[in-house]
Amino acid sequence: MKILRRKKRWLLYLLCIGFVLHADDHPEQQDSVRMPLEEGRLDVGRMLGRLAEEMGLDKRQIRENVDLSLDLADAADRKYYQRLTELTEGIVTFELDDNHLTINIDRAAMRRQSRHIRGEFRDQVEEWFPKAAEAAAARYGIFACTSDDYYVTPADAELGSRVIVLVHGIDDTGRIWNNVIPELLDHGHDVCRFEYPNDQPIADSADSLAKHLAILKECGVRRVSLVAHSMGGLVSREILTRPGLLNGSGDGHMNYPEVEHLIMVGTPNHGAPIARFRGFAEVRDQMVRVFSGDGLLFGGVFDGAGEAKLDLLPESDFLAELNGRPHPQDVDMLVIAGRASPFGSEDVTSFMKHLRAAVPGNCKGCTQFETSMHGLVTGIGDGMVPLASARLEGVDLVVLPANHMTLIRKALPKAPQPPAIPIILERLD
Repeated sequence: MKILRRKKRWLLYLLCIGFVLHADDHPEQQDSVRMPLEEGRLDVGRMLGRLAEEMGLDKRQIRENVDLSLDLADAADRKYYQRLTELTEGIVTFELDDNHLTINIDRAAMRRQSRHIRGEFRDQVEEWFPKAAEAAAARYGIFACTSDDYYVTPADAELGSRVIVLVHGIDDTGRIWNNVIPELLDHGHDVCRFEYPNDQPIADSADSLAKHLAILKECGVRRVSLVAHSMGGLVSREILTRPGLLNGSGDGHMNYPEVEHLIMVGTPNHGAPIARFRGFAEVRDQMVRVFSGDGLLFGGVFDGAGEAKLDLLPESDFLAELNGRPHPQDVDMLVIAGRASPFGSEDVTSFMKHLRAAVPGNCKGCTQFETSMHGLVTGIGDGMVPLASARLEGVDLVVLPANHMTLIRKALPKAPQPPAIPIILERLD
């Protein structure tokens, strides 16, 4: 039975990889979504929430805070969706019948003009629905963790001169730190969480982080250590290396506290190839089901990305500029990466040995297949970030048996301590 289950997992593993590779070969050029009408009226929050997923906005915040319906028989009401067609320059169009409004999205054109269109869409929604924008913005900022589930502004906390600042990744509101914060507090550290609109350009997120580090200094904090998950590591590297911010030195700017450590967990330092795929969340979920070996899903990491998704592509201008800068001086840096595959290179070697023994004569194609499989099991990394993308030349690297989430967060309440947490505590201490 064990052999049968193992073979099934191999087949699932290969099937999943094939699905991912196939998805990139045949991207959809056009997407259509039908929105139902109730007596000729359209739920605007629902429509904008659907478009928000495409444009990189927080769809939940929009749907919950836009309480408006339109009578599409009324010319004045139709101006709303007609305006969306104008500001997207025809990339998003609409078709109206008695019972439905159909939204058409030209994906090929969207890819060509993505950054510009996303910004235009965001600005228009904020203009129309300022309360929704305000509700979304209220979640952002830097918050001192007085316990594992209670947060206050830095001015209301009794922070010491040294603080650990946690920087989450894309499409995560800080839940990834649920198991990290109690451990840091138990070890006597002062802890702050930085939360930001992570679908925006990574450079903008770095500007926001810089502003909030300056707030910490005004509150008496003199030294900080940055612990970052996923894209948060890129935000942190950007603030440390960009001219005008910390400019390549942990103590290189009078406006900010000294940065002692940068610990990056699951950071795609050279990009995340999977960010280019449509249906990304579904592919990711299936990959982690197979690679983690526990059949559990982890929370959104790359879902609903806006401009940040473009920055995360391996060939992006942002990554080319960031990786063209030297590492910051006077900062202790560490990369922690995961290996989510239940199989390692040694498993591939053993499997191929038995395969060659079982196949009469020469196993045509076995060498090429073995090479490909070695590349897959080592390249898949934590299920989101390939090991080659996590590595930074000249920076310490620790590889742990976990997926993108379980590196630092338990998949189940009774699960063992995530393996990256002891590494983080040791490095900080």
